[in-house]
Amino acid sequence: MAAIDFGMTVGEVVGKGRGLKNRFGIEFELEGEGLPKSVAGWDVTHDGSLRNNGLEYVTSTPYTLEDALSAITAMEKATAKSKIANTGYAGTHIHVNVSDLTVTKMFNFALLFLALEDIIASRYYGEGRKGNLFCLCASDAEGLINYIYRAVIKGDLTILKTDDIRYSSLNFSSLFKHGTLEFRGQDGIGDFNRARDWLRFLAAFKTRSTQFDDPVAMLMVSSRTDGRFAEEFLGELTDEELSRVRAGVRRIQPIVFEGEW
Repeated sequence: MAAIDFGMTVGEVVGKGRGLKNRFGIEFELEGEGLPKSVAGWDVTHDGSLRNNGLEYVTSTPYTLEDALSAITAMEKATAKSKIANTGYAGTHIHVNVSDLTVTKMFNFALLFLALEDIIASRYYGEGRKGNLFCLCASDAEGLINYIYRAVIKGDLTILKTDDIRYSSLNFSSLFKHGTLEFRGQDGIGDFNRARDWLRFLAAFKTRSTQFDDPVAMLMVSSRTDGRFAEEFLGELTDEELSRVRAGVRRIQPIVFEGEW
C-alpha cells in the first residue's frame, strides 16, 4: 500500500467502514459485582485482561451520535444495581468512523488530538489513566509519533498496522479492522455522564479539526495564536496548560511540515 494518494478516502485505502459516515462504536470494560450478562444493543464478552468478574460490553452495531448516546443510557440503566469497581484495568474506548474522510483530513483529526492530548487527558480520561500501559499518551511513549512520521513520509498507512502501538491512547490499528480511530484513554468506572461527555467531545472535535484544509493550515492557526487556538476545543487554559499545548504542537511539527498533503 505504498505511496497512497492523500486525497483518497480512508475507506478507499483500507477497504473498511465505508458507508458508515458519522458512526461510532463504544466498548465499556467494567469490573465489579452484579454486572449484567446481557444488555439490549450491546454484545457482552469476557476479556482476559479484566479481573474482578470483569466483562466487556461492545455496541452491537455502529451507531449515529444520537443512538450511541441512547445506548450509553441503556447501559447506565442496566448497571444501576451493579457495584462497579475502580481497579485501573478497565477502560472506555470510543471508535470514531473516519472511512469517509480523506487521508489528509484523518490526519488533521489525529494530529490535532495528539497535540492537545495532555490537556484532553486531564479533562476526560480520569485519575490514574495518564501513564497507564493500556492507553499511553504520545507524551509518555513517543514511539507512536515515530510510526506516524514514517507512515506519512512513505505514504504507507500499513506502517500503522502493528501491535507495537496498539495500546496507545489513540489506536490506529483499528483503521484496518473497522475503518475507525479508537480512543482508549477514558477509565472504565461506570461514570456514564463522563462517557457521554467524552463521546460528544470526540464527535465535535472530529467535525472542527476536519474543517482545516490540511495539517499545515491547522498549525498555522496555532502559530498565529501562540497556542490559544486550543481554547476553542478545551475552554480557557492556564499558562501551564498553554505550555503543554505548545509542547504537543512541537511534537507533531515534523510530521506536519514534511508531509505531502
